[in-house]
Amino acid sequence: MLDTHLLRSVRLSGLLALGLFLLVSITPSRAAGATAINACGTISAPGNYAVTKNLTSSGDCLTLTVSNIAIDLQGHKIVGDGSGDAITDGGNSIRYIIVANGKISNFSTGIDLSTDTGQSADLILNVNASGNAADGINIQGRDNNLANVTASNNGANGIELGDCCDSLFKVTTNGNGADGVHFAFEDYLLNVTSNGNVGDGVSGAEDSFVVNSAANKNAGNGIDLSGGDNLVVSSIANANNGDGIRLRESFNQVTDSKAGRNQGDGIDSQDDFGLATSVTTKNNAGDGVFLKCPGNAVRVSANGNGGTNLHEDLSDGTCTNVRNSAP
Repeated sequence: MLDTHLLRSVRLSGLLALGLFLLVSITPSRAAGATAINACGTISAPGNYAVTKNLTSSGDCLTLTVSNIAIDLQGHKIVGDGSGDAITDGGNSIRYIIVANGKISNFSTGIDLSTDTGQSADLILNVNASGNAADGINIQGRDNNLANVTASNNGANGIELGDCCDSLFKVTTNGNGADGVHFAFEDYLLNVTSNGNVGDGVSGAEDSFVVNSAANKNAGNGIDLSGGDNLVVSSIANANNGDGIRLRESFNQVTDSKAGRNQGDGIDSQDDFGLATSVTTKNNAGDGVFLKCPGNAVRVSANGNGGTNLHEDLSDGTCTNVRNSAP
């Protein structure tokens, strides 16, 4: 099952990369013919829009009532008074929204596209949505892409994604009042940094991929994935108050990753048929690696942990061990 999901995700990621390249390439020509925005208000017609100055608002700033809207902030800021949303769907079920190239701060929610729960396919690109009272970005539909996004120091989640099949690339979510990134399932995270959050660094569910990411010094777990068939690759989860990497169900894999100095386990694979390969776990208060057998531990390096360096639960079977260093 995991191989099928892996192939699908690689294929989708390739298409995403191509789409982002094309979008970035055509953005200047689109902006040239865009409708200017120089004040907060309602956008009620599809099309391309360009913000021409910094905007301030009490309550909502830009309310979108229709689908197919692209907003280029052109490097400008939208600043609130702690209430309302900078960019919101206003309760309208809309899709295919692009927000790019600017900063949003001091609202309730920075970008709120939470009404549509279908295939919203929104794109957030080169946006900083930080310092808001609730979420930095809240999107409840599916198939959304976030690239070069920062959502830090918000009162709730940095990024809240309510349905499946989203892609996050070069995303930073630090110091938020809940989770850094909170997503549903079947999401792909590449180059995500999520440190110092009050909840988990990254929290999600089954059939998801976390690659080349960091989740350190969070008050919860660094990376917490429920459901099965998740894959964590080339990632770091250090100094979290919970586990470094927690995988809650079956058929989960962690490879080429490090988890150290966590107050719980370094890697906690709580159900059977898990795989830990080429991982390093040191100086965790709990186990270095907890593996529910049957499962596989390959090239595990685990030392100096307060519990068992490599703790294999044999109650339901045995685990395969290859070239481990876990005295």
